[in-house]
Amino acid sequence: MNNNARKLAEQDESTLVASGIPYTIIRVGMLQNTPGGTQGFSFEKGSAEKGSLSKEDAAFICVEALDVVPQVGFTFEAVNGEEKVSDWKERLTRLMEKSEQKHP
Repeated sequence: MNNNARKLAEQDESTLVASGIPYTIIRVGMLQNTPGGTQGFSFEKGSAEKGSLSKEDAAFICVEALDVVPQVGFTFEAVNGEEKVSDWKERLTRLMEKSEQKHP
């Protein structure tokens, strides 16, 4: 993402956060035109800047995130990596709880 696009994305995120409505922001790595479902995932902070994610996996994560509604807000990063996820609701709930502990 170039600097201008990053600045616009940050402004959009700030507007969403300030709105007061519950939100989920998924920051992904560089999107790839590769088949989804063939690799694992990484949710480490900073991974979106360096990693990549198949477009199919990105769409799948967005759909799965609809089942985990935050009380206020939830932001996480996702790229293809080593972790295999079998229970997305449980995994996203753990990510949300970890995020809430850092930002009560």
